[in-house]
Amino acid sequence: MGLDRALLEDEPGPALAAAVLTADASALDRGEALVLLEAAARLTRALAAAEAALMVAAAGEEAVSDPPGQHDGDGAPLDEAGEEVAMTLGGNRHFVLNRLESARFLLRNLPRTLAAMRAGVFGWYEAERVKSAAEQLSDPDLISRLEARIVPRGTFDLARRLRRAVARLDPEGVRKKAEQKRRERQVRWWQDRDGGGGVLQASGPSHLMAILAAAIDVEAKPKQPGDCRTIDMRRFDVLIDWARHRLGMPDPQAEPDAPAPRPRTGRCESCGRTGPSRVPINVTVSLNTLLGLSEAPGELAGWGVLDADACRELAADGRFIRWLTQPQTGELLDLGADTYVPGDRLAGFVRGRDRVCCAPGCNRAAEHCDLDHREAFDHAVAEQVKQAVAAGDRGAAPAQPGPTVRANVGPLCRRHHRVKHAAGWSIHLDEQGNTVWTSPRGRTYTNFREHHGDDDLPGTSRSSNEAA
Repeated sequence: MGLDRALLEDEPGPALAAAVLTADASALDRGEALVLLEAAARLTRALAAAEAALMVAAAGEEAVSDPPGQHDGDGAPLDEAGEEVAMTLGGNRHFVLNRLESARFLLRNLPRTLAAMRAGVFGWYEAERVKSAAEQLSDPDLISRLEARIVPRGTFDLARRLRRAVARLDPEGVRKKAEQKRRERQVRWWQDRDGGGGVLQASGPSHLMAILAAAIDVEAKPKQPGDCRTIDMRRFDVLIDWARHRLGMPDPQAEPDAPAPRPRTGRCESCGRTGPSRVPINVTVSLNTLLGLSEAPGELAGWGVLDADACRELAADGRFIRWLTQPQTGELLDLGADTYVPGDRLAGFVRGRDRVCCAPGCNRAAEHCDLDHREAFDHAVAEQVKQAVAAGDRGAAPAQPGPTVRANVGPLCRRHHRVKHAAGWSIHLDEQGNTVWTSPRGRTYTNFREHHGDDDLPGTSRSSNEAA
C-alpha cells in the first residue's frame, strides 16, 4: 500500500488516526509497518494530552475537600470529583488518582511539555519524568528554564538530561534533597499485579541499606554442598527463617516431633510492650479445603490467592484468623474461635464477608476500614428505644431506620466514607446484594458482592460503571 509520510509531519489528527485504524497490518511490508507504528505512537501520545485535559475538566484543577479541611485516613485532602474519575475509568484507583495529580500539575506548570504531548513527541511516561524533575526544584520559577532545556531535544536520553538539568539549575535543592533521603527509611509490601506473589521493598540511606545487605548475605552467601538455591532464593529464605522464628512458628522442614521455637518476647525500652501474642494474618478458606477434601485455593487478606497447602498451614495455627466458607454457596460460615480482631462478632463477620472497601475499584483491606451504615443510623430513634426499654415498653419505640445488622453494615475506607457523605452521593444494595453508588451527576457505579467460593459467580466482576 502507498503511505504518505506527510501524515507524520503534521500534528496528530483525524487523517492520521484513520490511516492507523484502517490499515491491515498483515498486508504491510516492514517499512510500511514502521511508518504506521510511528504514527500510532504519535497518536497515543497526543491522546495522553487529551486525556490529561479531560481528567482536569472532570475533576477540577485542584482537589476540593467537602466539607473544607476533611482528609482521608492517609491524611490526603478528600477529592470527591477525583474519586468519581477513578470509578469512571476503573482499574487501579491509586494509579488513576496519581495520574490525575500528574495531569493537574502538567496543565498548571508544564506548558511546553503539554505542547510536546499534543504534537505526539512526549507521552505520559516522559511527562511524568519531567514532572518528577520539576518537583525537585526549590524555586518554581526554575520550572520554565528546565522545560526550555529539556523539551526541544525530545525523548533522547531524557532521564539523564533531567538529572543533569536539575543539578545545574538548583544545586542547593539537590543538596537538601540528598539530606532528606538520608533521613528517610521505609519498608513496604504489596501483592504483585498477576497474583500469587508479593513484593517486599525497603529503602533508606545507603549506609543503612548496606548494613541490611551485609547481614542478610552473612547467612545467605555461604552455599552448602548440594544446595541448588540461587543467591536470591537464599536471601529470601534468610528473611523467612527470621520471621518464622520471631513469630514462634514451626519450621516446615524440621523433624515432625521437633518442638516449635518459642516467640521472642523482648521488651521495648520505649513502651514496655513485649513480642506479639497474636499474629495479624487472615486466611479465608473453604471448609472442604481446610478438611483436605478439596484443593481449591483460599485467600490471604491483603495478598490475594493462596494455594490450598499454604491455606491449611496458616489456618491450622490458632493464632491466625480462620474464615470458613460454605463450599456450595461461597457464603461465609463463621470465624475461628481465637481471633485478634477487637470488637463484636458482627464487625468480624462484615469484614470477613466483604474483605475490602465496598467502593468500586478500592482494594483497601476491610481491617483498615470504617464500618459504615448504608442507611444512616438514627441516634434520636436509638435514644427513644433506650428510654422505652428502661420504661419496660419496648413496643412503644419506633423502628430504627438504619439498624446495625449485617445487611446494613459494610466496610468503607476513610476516603470513600467521606465521599459517601459528600453532597449528592448515595449508595444502596440491589436485589443481588451488590453495592450501587450514585454520584451527584446521576452516574451509577456497581461494586459486586464478594463471593467466597472456588470460582467467581458467572457474569460478575469486581466493579463496573454506567451512565444513569
